[in-house]
Amino acid sequence: MRHHSKFTFTPLLTIVGLLLSGASGKSQIAYETRVFTGDPAPGTGAVFSATIFGGNFPLGFSDVSINAAGQITFQGFVTGDGVDGANYEGVWSDGGGTLRLVARRGDAAPGSDGIFALECCNALFVAGINESGSTFLRSTISGASSSNGRGIWTNRTGALSLLAKVGDAAPGTSASFAQVFDPVFNRNGDVSFIGRIGGAGVDPSNEQGIWSDKSGNLSLLARTGSPAPGTDAVFGGFFAALLNNNGQSVFTATLTGPTVDVTNHTGIWSDRDGSLALIVRAGQHAPGTGAAFGRIAAVGHLNGLSQIAFAVDLKGEDVDDRSIESVWTEAGGTLRLIARMGNPAPGTGPGVEFDDLNSLPPFINNAGQTFFRGRLRGTGIDDTNDEGMWIDTGGSTALVARRGQQAPGVGTGVVFADLAPDGSDDRRLFNNAGQVAFEAELGGAGVDPSNRKAIFISDRDARLMLVAREGTPFDVDDSSGEDFRTILRIGQLGFSGSEDGIPSGLNDAGQLAFELSFTDGSSGVFVANTAGASVAPGSLAVTSIVRNPNNTVTLSWKSDPDAGTTYTVRYTPDLQGGWSTWTSDSTSVPTGGAATTYTTARAFPEGTMFFTVEENSSRQL
Repeated sequence: MRHHSKFTFTPLLTIVGLLLSGASGKSQIAYETRVFTGDPAPGTGAVFSATIFGGNFPLGFSDVSINAAGQITFQGFVTGDGVDGANYEGVWSDGGGTLRLVARRGDAAPGSDGIFALECCNALFVAGINESGSTFLRSTISGASSSNGRGIWTNRTGALSLLAKVGDAAPGTSASFAQVFDPVFNRNGDVSFIGRIGGAGVDPSNEQGIWSDKSGNLSLLARTGSPAPGTDAVFGGFFAALLNNNGQSVFTATLTGPTVDVTNHTGIWSDRDGSLALIVRAGQHAPGTGAAFGRIAAVGHLNGLSQIAFAVDLKGEDVDDRSIESVWTEAGGTLRLIARMGNPAPGTGPGVEFDDLNSLPPFINNAGQTFFRGRLRGTGIDDTNDEGMWIDTGGSTALVARRGQQAPGVGTGVVFADLAPDGSDDRRLFNNAGQVAFEAELGGAGVDPSNRKAIFISDRDARLMLVAREGTPFDVDDSSGEDFRTILRIGQLGFSGSEDGIPSGLNDAGQLAFELSFTDGSSGVFVANTAGASVAPGSLAVTSIVRNPNNTVTLSWKSDPDAGTTYTVRYTPDLQGGWSTWTSDSTSVPTGGAATTYTTARAFPEGTMFFTVEENSSRQL
């Protein structure tokens, strides 16, 4: 496991003839290469591989998550002596301080007579890590009596141990598990999941349940067919059950019963006050709207303060298909409207309104901020600018990113073309510091299928920065050397609101863990550090760039360097090819103290040229 950091500050500057224009932002990201193909794969005697056994397309690593201490877990492939189709993948974690194997395809699955089959190739929620460094694992098992079912394991007590699997007795019932899925895992090691049971007395009306082991033993939290607290009905079905770091659960459910109809058939429940209670139900009054809540359209998410965010349809005489959808928060019984279809959309201009708001769940963090995505309609809106993401902070809502908006770090005229890349449902992460990370597809001059997808992250001042972009060079050497590879594919970020128990690639320190595969067949797991603990915001800023009469270029910048710090200056004419340097002098420009001036060793022809200035530093975040 590698633990170096190399700061990369990249203010992109463009010279056109003798005119200068600056890019919209500067990057302050320190990158770490945590795992790379060819590295030894602990516990296997093999090395990490980018390809599945017998394949040749680089699938890389997957299911990358990170905890508050910067420890990661991930799924990967191996190659080498003794590796075959029965044992080519596994899950690893450095939660114990060093990288170690958690589970491997073909190994005996504890608590069963079967073996791990795992679930390769970017299946969400295969594994995750919590704040104490413990790992949970969901896997398919195969064997003589395992029925090829799934199970859930954790190593919170040291060795990997079984929590539940298909065929086991389902606590709180007289039946056994027929299916277990959607596990969530909090910092205390508590696990919650939805399951389906089978056996005598089980039918479609009572076959689903939610279980949790937060009491120390696995127990039933709710079951279809059982009374739904706060109503005169019974539970009819469950959506994802989430779990915060205090062990409090929240879930969305449908209802059935004689008094249930389409106006009151969904609700949200939580055990945040010690026992299961209704939080909000379709049919109750929606404060300040003159309407009632209709269908709960997206799963409610909760934070560590027992606050809940949810998306819901509205019903009433004054509600139509242009005002039906809305986003709300609930705290201690108080409901607050965050956004509603037909209301002005902040940051988008006069005459622009929210449209679709209910296709994805909103996230809420421990600062009470709500992060949501929606569509737009109104003046000047078309399919090139009709989507955005916002953060609400105490009633003040700010635009994070919008389709058609200039994207940072990718060159003038390159814009956000789609905030749901590859038609995905959700690729958003949100932490308790209010930072967001997301995947996006790009559009504009020079964008093609090979370079359209990118990852972005915000700093603590809400400035967006580019993390990585397909089709561009990326330095995989996080020491003082350089090893640029061209990014072929960015791994899925997944989605999490940080306090919901869903594994996340973004922690509260501003570290983003992600996976990249490269055109040469290699792959790696990387961590982008945005916290800047030892680097003040804006510590490296280019102050001027001048074309000289002889067509050399003089760059000037300000910084707060350590003694002996040097800088690297690079250039490229189009952002699509590799960055070039001059080894004679520009890889080690000496510091000038608070201000540094450097004149290039060669002349440039007139036209567009992009420059980056990078600090070469061994400082650790």
